[in-house]
Amino acid sequence: MFERFFTVDLATRDLAQIKKSYNDFAELTSLFPHSRYAPAAHQYMVYLRNVLANHELHIAQYYYDRGAYVASANRANYVVQHFQGAPAVPKALVLMVKDYRKLNLAQNAGDALRVLQYNYPNSEYMKEVEK
Repeated sequence: MFERFFTVDLATRDLAQIKKSYNDFAELTSLFPHSRYAPAAHQYMVYLRNVLANHELHIAQYYYDRGAYVASANRANYVVQHFQGAPAVPKALVLMVKDYRKLNLAQNAGDALRVLQYNYPNSEYMKEVEK
């Protein structure tokens, strides 16, 4: 609710309560799948999952901005592996390509680029990688 009124990005805050909320909603949907609250709980889980993915992406970008390219690539890779389908995934792939290029790891950069091209062929993310 606060995010809507004050434009606070929850991904930049402490996520302990968000993780707890996600687990509570997951428990509700698993124990009571036919409850009238289950669809809303599922939607909240999707939202909270996206917040968690954005948080990891913020950390990866922080590392990239400070020249810690290995740490940045690892965080971006974590986003791609654990938050498939989240809006942060293509941004994480772009960051992985940039990290691997900075580290002179052409094979890894090429792999990340191919994944990005395959899944997001005509997106603005492809333009960002070409810079």
